[in-house]
Amino acid sequence: MKRKLALSLVALAVFVGLVFVAEAEIPYLSAWATALAAAETVLGLGWLVLRAVRRFLWRVGRRLAFSYFLIGVLPIPMVALLLAVCLVVLSGFFLGTRYRSAAEQIEGELRAAANARLSLASAAVKPQPDESVSLTSYRAGRKIAGDERAPVEWPGWLSPANRKPGDLPPLLESADGTLAFGAIAGDAQTGVLALTRVDPAAAVRERSKVWTFFTPVDDPKSKSVHLTLGARTYDLKSMKEGKLAEQAAEAFYEFKPDDPWTRRPFLNWGDLSARTLSLADGGDSPRQHTASLRPSPRAVKELILSGNAEVRTAVWAALITLAALLFDIYAVAVAMALFMIFGLSRAVNRLSHATTAVAAGDFSVRIPVKRKDQLGDLQRTFNQMAEHLQGLVATEAQKEAIEKELEIARRVQKSLLPDDSIAETFGDAVAFSTHYAPSAAIGGDYFDVLRMADGRVAVVIADVSGHGLSAGLRMAMLKAGLQILIEQAREPEEILRRLDRLVRSSGEGRAFVTATLALLEPETGRLEIINAGHPPTYIVRDGVTEEIALPGTPLGGIGGRYGKAERQLAPGDIVVWLSDGLIEAVDRYAEPFGYESVLPAIAPASSALDARDRLLHAVAAHCGEQPAEDDQTLVVMSYRPNAAAERLAS
Repeated sequence: MKRKLALSLVALAVFVGLVFVAEAEIPYLSAWATALAAAETVLGLGWLVLRAVRRFLWRVGRRLAFSYFLIGVLPIPMVALLLAVCLVVLSGFFLGTRYRSAAEQIEGELRAAANARLSLASAAVKPQPDESVSLTSYRAGRKIAGDERAPVEWPGWLSPANRKPGDLPPLLESADGTLAFGAIAGDAQTGVLALTRVDPAAAVRERSKVWTFFTPVDDPKSKSVHLTLGARTYDLKSMKEGKLAEQAAEAFYEFKPDDPWTRRPFLNWGDLSARTLSLADGGDSPRQHTASLRPSPRAVKELILSGNAEVRTAVWAALITLAALLFDIYAVAVAMALFMIFGLSRAVNRLSHATTAVAAGDFSVRIPVKRKDQLGDLQRTFNQMAEHLQGLVATEAQKEAIEKELEIARRVQKSLLPDDSIAETFGDAVAFSTHYAPSAAIGGDYFDVLRMADGRVAVVIADVSGHGLSAGLRMAMLKAGLQILIEQAREPEEILRRLDRLVRSSGEGRAFVTATLALLEPETGRLEIINAGHPPTYIVRDGVTEEIALPGTPLGGIGGRYGKAERQLAPGDIVVWLSDGLIEAVDRYAEPFGYESVLPAIAPASSALDARDRLLHAVAAHCGEQPAEDDQTLVVMSYRPNAAAERLAS
């Protein structure tokens, strides 16, 4: 928005600058500034119009309505206008045909009168029986008697043989400017020229029943519209002053102001008349004329629809039937278009509102579906999508709540395990280094280092079957029971028996726990180990590793037998306890780390921390990027009874 506003301000500033330069009347520069300002104005108006059109057509309903207007409504007046133009053109062609027929009829009548006069036995000129025609006799190429308008020499150029095919009979202009039609009979030795005495326009008008008016092409009072097609020019509208034309039309049609409009002339059609020839010598007259034809609606009807009554009835019946059929089809199309426009617009608006609501986080919105078409399927699909989204949001909320609860349980479980202050708790005689990595949010492994009432140090490591919250709860139960038993200074085998009963009392018949319990006398180095189905214990002394594998029954299992061993630790000995998660860690080929890999990994260790790091590094190198499938727990103890004395001596 800010960018558009900045561009608008820049364009306005440029326009103002161009106007200022244009008004400064600087040669060349002002002209260029004016042109650029005009171009910017046109582009700006075009941009505004385009923006307005886009904004107006943004809604689907408006776009459909506008499309239907262009396709279904606008063509109707355009077709009506085209039909009106075609009617005008067709009427003009009929009027031209009427004019041609009337002119040729007049010429034929004149030729018949001349032939009749030529057939008389006497050459003397007798009174004319027809006052509308004048006859002039010629002998030996010279006029002997007749109309004073007639040329002195024989007008052989009036012969139809001298005209091109399709040419209309020419108008003849006398010396006084009057017009007439003419025809000849005979030849230069003995011939007759017949001329019309009445106005040729009136003669045409009488025979064609169409008002006709001859107007000079160069008449300044003429109002003409010329159309040139190829080598021919058409005068589409040619008449004198409107008042004169109306008076002539009223005189011819004899209509009154209160007569119906069907009797009033309404259509102007001009056609280039025949050549206007000078009656004196047959040459082209300086003033050429056009014939302006002006019929009434009734005359047009008679021109176009004249014919047999039965034929007219059949034609009108066909036209009315076709018109009714087209109207019915159009009415059905309008109804369908309106139904489609309103239906699509309402459906799109509902989809738009529902989509906006979903985008705002309201997944409970639903669209009422009543349509049985593609839009109905789309609305049903939207409802299903919204329902699925609502379910996913609810599931995600539940998952988030569970994650929070698991995080609390994870923190509680972590608080149950020893922290990094183990060495401070048990003095300098022993040093511990531990590692605990659960494979799930809550692990099933457990380790602890406790001090007994008699001064011994109890080290326990256990693996509860399963994963997740149930395994974590059993682990917490195991810690609570073990802590109570340790405080009572029980013997290790008795402690495991009581823990076995505790595991069995949980009510889950398939639950079991593998565990190793070691009791160390820090003063003497005596180490007592009892095992309940847990992996071996390892003792590293002077670079040599001893594996102490003690068969036994897991807690909660059948049998209740536990492996037991004693060892005398020497200063510097390192004791390693681990869970099966490290032993069973696999690489990308599903090959486990294995017990045989533990010995070389921890043999070179010089301290508890060194032994822990070496073993973890070996396991990581073996597994690579493979994720752990089980909990991994490691407890390493270094026995150093002389550490306190050495520290005091130093």
